[in-house]
Amino acid sequence: MIEKINSVVLMVADRSNLILDPELDTYYLMEIAVKQIPDLCEAFASIRGFGSGMIAQGNWTAKEIKLFQEKISIMHDQLKRFKRTKSIIKGATPGTHFFLKDNGSKLGQASSFFLQSCESLEEYKCILSAKDFFQRGTDVIDVLAEIFHSTTDLLQTRLSQRLTGFLQLLLLTLLLSIATIAAMFYFSLSFYRLQRESYRNLEQISITDPLTAIPNRRYLDMVFDNEIQRARRDGKGIAFGLMDIDFFKRFNDTYGHQEGDLALQKVASALKSSLQRPGDFYFRFGGEEFCFLFNAQSLVEAKAIGERIRKAIEQLELEHRENSVSRFVTISLGVAFLSETTTEDLDYMIKQADDLLYEAKDSGRNQCVAVALT
Repeated sequence: MIEKINSVVLMVADRSNLILDPELDTYYLMEIAVKQIPDLCEAFASIRGFGSGMIAQGNWTAKEIKLFQEKISIMHDQLKRFKRTKSIIKGATPGTHFFLKDNGSKLGQASSFFLQSCESLEEYKCILSAKDFFQRGTDVIDVLAEIFHSTTDLLQTRLSQRLTGFLQLLLLTLLLSIATIAAMFYFSLSFYRLQRESYRNLEQISITDPLTAIPNRRYLDMVFDNEIQRARRDGKGIAFGLMDIDFFKRFNDTYGHQEGDLALQKVASALKSSLQRPGDFYFRFGGEEFCFLFNAQSLVEAKAIGERIRKAIEQLELEHRENSVSRFVTISLGVAFLSETTTEDLDYMIKQADDLLYEAKDSGRNQCVAVALT
């Protein structure tokens, strides 16, 4: 109803050549700079971060899509408010509207391009990478930044023109200057927060395996030294395990790579479910290999956890006709246990666990070989 009434009022004013309040454009320029552009930036940044996270994850649920659509709906409402403000300014000062129209066309192009990507994401047809999706959102925010700076410059020009001969405008100028400075400070702070959040999101993407959504080898390099130090402080040993899906190449040849990817995701989920204690870590090492790291009191405890992981994956009962040791998908794993954490060499631990893994394979597969290192 408000939209319709506003449209009628603007049409009447235009057709009857009414001269509206010349101060009106200043008020709405302040509204654009102080409120609407920061709100739009936050809305686009929220969609950008949420959408790139969904793409990085590789698959998304209906609940996530619904939340994504709600964010897009909020953004559409804010864009409508911005367009409505431009319509009001058009009736008051056509020159100001021409300026906003020129800048608004850039915003329309950038936001339309980004929204097309959002629609493809809602329909599970997005072919963009997380980085490219993130960049398209950033392009929209960059255009908003240009509009913000142009709007504040125009505001200052308007005020300078009206200062001459009007003593009352001196106080208004002071207030508007403070408001502009506050808006610029708010806007700069908002961009700083958005940039910091962007860095966090990109860092999270860089340490997460896109297929299985569990940490990758890079994250292992980051946490290994800290876990060695923690084991020393707690007086515990440390166990590092390396596991490999048995005859996985045969699985891919038999069922196809798409089913192979699903199998990797389910194995990763079972690994994650088996290691729930604080200080338990799990990673995708590469291909069909996974690894894990945790503190343990003894070799017996380390091997028991390795066996728990092996059984959890076998109990998934994923059919594997070409597995010569079982009807289902199984794993072989090697666990190297160090009772006294005297080493900080990750490559050494990987080498020991890899040797034990091959020992498990040579011994018939679908088993855990655990050894205490000296």
